[in-house]
Amino acid sequence: MAGTINHLRPGQQLEQSSNAQSKKTQVAANKAEDGTVEKSGTKNDAVSISSESRAIGVLNQQIAGQDQFDAAKVDKIKSAIANGSYQIDADKLALNMLKFEDELSSKE
Repeated sequence: MAGTINHLRPGQQLEQSSNAQSKKTQVAANKAEDGTVEKSGTKNDAVSISSESRAIGVLNQQIAGQDQFDAAKVDKIKSAIANGSYQIDADKLALNMLKFEDELSSKE
């Protein structure tokens, strides 16, 4: 049926809103003479986190506290490039490029 959400028709009230209204009415009816409100029909929600989720949370906190890169190593490489002493191992570079390409093609 076009124009409906979850089988609702225009002008039809949601069940949740009518339930919420009846709860308000029930709470109002349960007021004691001294002005306090009795809690009747309330639901207790509970959340449970698995041990794996807790472990992931701890790891995320540890990683967040670490630097993303080794600043001393970056400075050392920058100075080696600047003074011309930085040496490139062409074989190692080529092997790493091939490895990277293999990883990319295996993920497709």
